[in-house]
Amino acid sequence: MPCRMRAVPREDSVAMGGLDGQEKQTDASSCENRLRHRQGGRKAHQVVKAGKLAKKELADISKQVDALKRQLQTATKAFEAGH
Repeated sequence: MPCRMRAVPREDSVAMGGLDGQEKQTDASSCENRLRHRQGGRKAHQVVKAGKLAKKELADISKQVDALKRQLQTATKAFEAGH
């Protein structure tokens, strides 16, 4: 739902019970609050997405570390066998 300000009333409509400045300000404030809420939801989605990506990258790095450990063990055994 798009945020919209109410139409600015003329002075005679205010005297007849139209909108006053405080009501217009409240309308603008609620609009800003809705916008912030949507932005917060969007930011939370981005954080969750980044967290999932970081978890996947961490798993990949862990696999690489395990491969390097195996490589080091085989190199160490070969070195010890040679000396």
